[in-house]
Amino acid sequence: MEVTVLLFAKLPVPGAVKTRLASSVGPAAAARLAAAMLVDRLAMISSHFSGEEATRVLCGDQRTSDPFCPYLDLASQALTNRDCKKKFHPHAHATGWDYRNQGEGALGERLFRWIEHFQGRNLLILGTDAMSQGSKLFFTVVKSLAAGEAVMEPAEDGGFNLLALPAEDPARGLDPLREALTGGNLPWEKVAKAVKECRWRLRLLPPAPDIDTIADLNSMLRRWNSSPNERGNSLHICHEVAKLPKDVWRDGTEMPILKARKPVPGAVPDKE
Repeated sequence: MEVTVLLFAKLPVPGAVKTRLASSVGPAAAARLAAAMLVDRLAMISSHFSGEEATRVLCGDQRTSDPFCPYLDLASQALTNRDCKKKFHPHAHATGWDYRNQGEGALGERLFRWIEHFQGRNLLILGTDAMSQGSKLFFTVVKSLAAGEAVMEPAEDGGFNLLALPAEDPARGLDPLREALTGGNLPWEKVAKAVKECRWRLRLLPPAPDIDTIADLNSMLRRWNSSPNERGNSLHICHEVAKLPKDVWRDGTEMPILKARKPVPGAVPDKE
């Protein structure tokens, strides 16, 4: 079954990403963490959706894909590193991503723009900061899509981390979803209700964490301590977290990713 995966991402420019986390650890450290999450997500998605039946689309906040190329390169290195082969599909590679500019507007408007653009395909829409997602979850989602069922994973903070929509056009069209996504805040209950009003069957997954604050980061560390296998999809984040003594990011260390390209001036801060 063909699946189109949309990964929504922002270029990790200090001061423009993870602003709530930055209030605790500083803009540079928050940007390094955002960069690490981006690379790990690109690698994980490339590993699981590596066949010809999958289309991978990076929906970024820049006009072209050029600023994101270092992150794709590092994701490819992670997939081919001999120490990582047991963690990823052996033939996976992070090349083969299409790129689309998210465009203007609030997050919901940008999401709906590309939902509408790819209408008629099995869609899986993801962000970069829900690091608990892995192959087991993706298998579940693809199985539901094959059965004509939409899927949503709520976030613990009230939003949602994942939205999957089947290829079949809903009986009532996309208008209910348009109204929900373009109407301000995006609590998962509001969007789930709209999906049902479109006349899609909806499978609701248990809420999962994302990483927006220092408390979220500490929660992730506790999960890793209790379930070390969860670290397998987060190699670059592990590298950054190793620099974090007693909840304070060590000054003077820059993630190599951020050296690959100069920060893009004028990046729009997120609304965290």
